Amino acid sequence: MTDRRLRAAVLGAGWYAAQNHIPVLQSRPEVVLDGVNRLGTEELDRVKSHFGFAFASEDFEAVLARMPDIVVVATPHHLHYRQARAALEGGAHVLCEKPMTLDPAEAWDLVRIARERDRHLLIANGYQYLPQVEALRKKIADGVIGSIEHVMAS
Repeated sequence: MTDRRLRAAVLGAGWYAAQNHIPVLQSRPEVVLDGVNRLGTEELDRVKSHFGFAFASEDFEAVLARMPDIVVVATPHHLHYRQARAALEGGAHVLCEKPMTLDPAEAWDLVRIARERDRHLLIANGYQYLPQVEALRKKIADGVIGSIEHVMAS
C-alpha cells in the first residue's frame, strides 16, 4: 500500500458542496483538497481559503488539468455530462450529484467511459442509508406493512 494521498477536486463548490461533500473529503486522512471550482471570485476565494484547497479557478478545465484522482461534480445539472466526462477521461474517479445527466444517452456514455477506463462513477444518493429507510425495509421484510402494490420514485 502506498502512502500517497488522493488528490480531490470539487467542481461547483456552492452551498451544498461546502456543507456536505467538502467537509467529508476534508475529514479523510487519505485525501488532500487539491482543486476547487465555482463561479464568483469572491466566493471561490472564500471556499479555497476556508477549506485549504491548493488551487482554485472559475475554469473547471484548469482544475481538471491538475489531474486529480477523484472529482466531485456538484455544478448545475446541464454541466454534469461535460464535466464528468472530462474528469473520467482525465483518469479521475467521479462522484456526480443528481441528476447524473439530463439525457439518458449521455448517462450511458459516462457509464461506458468509466468502464473502459476502470474508474468508479457514483451518483450521490445517500437516502437509502437513513435509519428510517432501514426500519421501513425491515417492516416490509417482516410482513408488518403487507404487500407492496405500488411504488413511485422521483
